[in-house]
Amino acid sequence: MVRTRRDALKGAAGGLLAASGLLSPVAWAQDAKFPIRSVRIILGFAPGGGADIFGRAVTAKLSAMWGQPVVIENRPGASGMIGAEMVAKSAPDGYTLYLSVPNSHSLGPHLMKAPYDAIRDFTPITMGVQFPMICVVGNAVPVSTMQELVAYAKANRGKLTFASTGIGSIQQIGGEVFNKLTGAEVAHVAYKGSAPAILDVIAGNVTMSFDTSTGAMAHIKAGKLKPLAVLASSRVASLPAVPTTAEVGFPGFELSAWYGFHGPANMPKAVVDRIQQDIAVAMQQPDVRDKLAGMGAEIVGNPSDEFRAFFERDYATMGRVVKETGLKAE
Repeated sequence: MVRTRRDALKGAAGGLLAASGLLSPVAWAQDAKFPIRSVRIILGFAPGGGADIFGRAVTAKLSAMWGQPVVIENRPGASGMIGAEMVAKSAPDGYTLYLSVPNSHSLGPHLMKAPYDAIRDFTPITMGVQFPMICVVGNAVPVSTMQELVAYAKANRGKLTFASTGIGSIQQIGGEVFNKLTGAEVAHVAYKGSAPAILDVIAGNVTMSFDTSTGAMAHIKAGKLKPLAVLASSRVASLPAVPTTAEVGFPGFELSAWYGFHGPANMPKAVVDRIQQDIAVAMQQPDVRDKLAGMGAEIVGNPSDEFRAFFERDYATMGRVVKETGLKAE
């Protein structure tokens, strides 16, 4: 997947501020017409997960920049599709946005009948961050490496479980690909978000999960989860001791996820550009940047047309993955 270099984006964000001729993004934001009232950002998952943490960090900055309330509204269910449908049917004025993820937009629609067309019914605004997936197990699971997990799963065929954020989620893809590659029969358990899924892994109610670095990182650092492998081509800077899937014998088993922002179809370009630019600036504020780095996320903040091109490629890729794995909605 295409990644935007942090240094380039940092320079672009700084250039936006300099070009404004103002000393702060707050003053710059208040000088424009949009927004003149509160903005809500719908999130299709339960509070406490990676997307929720990311969304609240960004919206806090946008509220200050715009001088208007910017609120996260959690509407969990159907792999984020319930919340996404709300946005697809909203007025295209920029006051109702969706914090989009692969589950709701590029993957889920290939598995379930979505109440919207993920490409036609939305306006891509920007990709916020991109990050790898991590295979994690709870401390009660008697394994310390990916190889040991595979052996344990085969020895306990049909007895182990993996958690996901819902049917049709990128987390489910991770578990299903694991089953296909290893011949294990680890059963899928769907939740309404990363937070409840991970909590059940920690509690020992579920064996494992293929979750995002944003959803798992805090629990890994707290010693509550054991990371066995990063589903990426290179190691994560915040977890340098954790090997990649290629290093543990599964080359090509790579999955990355992203959080982006979509609005309803037919949003005015000026509003789209304004929101995209301000999100890019918000993510480069030192405290937000440090928080995202600690979660293993790579800041992107690309323009709408670049995000649209990426998203359409990702949508097609996820369609192929679903077909190749034979994955079906349960």
